[in-house]
Formats: sequence, structure tokens, C-alpha cells
Amino acid sequence: LHAIRLFNRQTCAERLRHFSVLCSLDGCRWLPLYRKTDVTVFGAKDLTPYIINLPLNSIGRFVRIRLDGKNCLHFSECEVFGEEVDAASAVALETAYMERLTEFERSTEDRHTAFSAGRRGHIAIIGDSSIFVDVDKYSPTLIKALDENAYEARERGIVSALARPGDRVLEIGTAVGAVTMAAARIVGAKNVVTYDANPQIVADARRNFLFNDLGDIQSRIGVLCNRLRFKDTPDSVEFSISRDFWASRLNAGQNCREIVHTVRVPTACLEDQIKAHEATMLMCDIEGGEIDLLTDADLSGIRLLVMEVHSWAGIQLIDAMMRKLICNGLNIDLGYSGSHIAVLRR
Repeated sequence: LHAIRLFNRQTCAERLRHFSVLCSLDGCRWLPLYRKTDVTVFGAKDLTPYIINLPLNSIGRFVRIRLDGKNCLHFSECEVFGEEVDAASAVALETAYMERLTEFERSTEDRHTAFSAGRRGHIAIIGDSSIFVDVDKYSPTLIKALDENAYEARERGIVSALARPGDRVLEIGTAVGAVTMAAARIVGAKNVVTYDANPQIVADARRNFLFNDLGDIQSRIGVLCNRLRFKDTPDSVEFSISRDFWASRLNAGQNCREIVHTVRVPTACLEDQIKAHEATMLMCDIEGGEIDLLTDADLSGIRLLVMEVHSWAGIQLIDAMMRKLICNGLNIDLGYSGSHIAVLRR
């Protein structure tokens, strides 16, 4: 096998953004030959094919195009180029192929073992990423959302649509890293810094990043405050951990039944982190904390803000926050905002 020419459909061409090419001798065991991981969309405006030059000495009786992610797999045409080899060469190539296949399968098994790290659970495919579902730590509600690829689906879709390759992303509220990885696949892992106050979930997110070859994402433990509040904030604060990590928050109160324990985490200034990272895109999901964080924040360098707003925190307070953000030059994108997600662009 020498090369593949893949012609996309011009309608919904973006669905074939991430895919892999695999080969097999028996149709049962498959060896990856190529993976497209960049965000470019090909064939939407013309019939120019995507050309894949395969590794030297690639062989196969079967070739598979596999969509990486959960969507419809479709394209217009696939052309595979190669040549038959003589019997002696075939034996040598098949021997080398089996060695590569065995090494790949062993490596995959080792990676899965390291990913689980003695935990009980399974791997769920969330968008283009794999996330470990810990059946002991995660609630049934969360497990269902992860297994059905519904977890943070709107946020992931918005980020995939609006993030640009040149963006530098600062995220507040990492959770398991689903939205983080959606952004990193567009802007590059080195251009993403993410904060979460829950040390346990940060550890889970870091494992997910490593497993998805996005280990260059900078994941930090801490609570961010805007500059106005930071001057009166101690070096560390108490953070309440909920049974559902998405409900973990500051100032939960001692009588909240879903809170299982509290931890002390360091604080940092939001504006300092924006400046240090040269961030242009801000993602925020911190269970009502967005009001204290963003209402008086200086976001002059941010071109895109994607945040989940929480009505239980107070409609009037949310309205006041939105008015200040708009007065400071950010405009509501009505095409993407809705269902508790606010998207503002400069």
C-alpha cells in the first residue's frame, strides 16, 4: 500500500475532520497507518482530494477509514494505491507486519492499564476524545451523560465552531477535561491553561489528557479571583467537593447534603493569568462563581468568552454581570447563546 486519495462530500464536509486509516490482513485485527488530527476541513469548496502517503512497507488485504469521534462517517470516494509483491517479498512483509501489529496491541493494552490505574470503570468516547468513567467515584447521572456522549455537548460544539487555531485558551472549571480537549485539538495543547479547585478531578483530567496525547495542556489546581477581589482574598480558600463534581463550589454551606468534604486550595488573580498566558479565549463553568469572577474583571484582551451561567445564583446578579461585560466591549452572540450557555465575542 502506497497512498490513499480521499474525496469528501461538499455537504457537511466538516464531519470528516478527524479520521484514521487502518489496514488488516484478516479483517479482524487492525493496524493504524495514519491519523488526521488537525482541524482543517477539506473538499468543502472543491473536489481536491485529501492525499495520504502511507508508511513504507505498509501491506493489507483490507483498508478501513474510521471516523474519530461520534458523528456520521461519509465521503464521496476513496482510492487506494499499491502494488502486488512476489511471494518471497510477501513473506518478509507479512512477518514485519505481524511484529508491528503485536507491538501495537501490546502498547494499547499497556496504555489502557495505565489509564485505569487500578480503578473500576470503562472508557467513554466524548467527541473526539476518550475519557475514563470511574464507576466508583462518579454518580449514575454523570456516568449516563458520559456514556451517551451528552456531557457538555453544547459547550464542546460551541468551542469546536468558534475557536481558532491562533487562540490561546484559559479555562476555569476543568472537570474531566472534555471541553478542554475540544479546545486543545484546535488551538494546540500547549496553548491551553485550565484551572479547577477540585484536586481529585484535576488528577482525572490529567490522566485523560495524557491518554489522548494532549499532555501539554497546563492543568492547575486553584481558585481564580478578579483583581478587585483578589486584593482582599487570602492565599488559599476552602472549596466544597460534591458527590457530582460539577456541583462542587465555593461557599456551599455546612448543611448541603451533596457535599462530601472540603479542601483548601490556592488562589490566583484572573487578570494576571490572562496576561501571563496571553489568553484570547476564556471558558468558564464554575457553578455560579462566574458572577464574582467576571462582573468586575478586566477582560480587554479576551475576544471570545464561553460560559455556563447558573440562574440559581440570582437573576439580577447575572443581569448586572452581563451588562458590565457588554459595556466593556463584549457582544452577546445570539446564534450560539442559550440553554444556560452565554457566548460573547469582541
